[in-house]
Amino acid sequence: MQMESKKKLWRGFALFLLAMLIMTYVSRMVYVSQMPRIRWANPVASSI
Repeated sequence: MQMESKKKLWRGFALFLLAMLIMTYVSRMVYVSQMPRIRWANPVASSI
């Protein structure tokens, strides 16, 4: 009985970590997709 309970606990913990990993990946994808893209012009040497 006690081993079965421990097994369920570890299984739940593993599922929780997997869900957190998936949510982290999705949130980063959303963050990057909404980030403005900046285009760099060619740097030019000049003085004031």
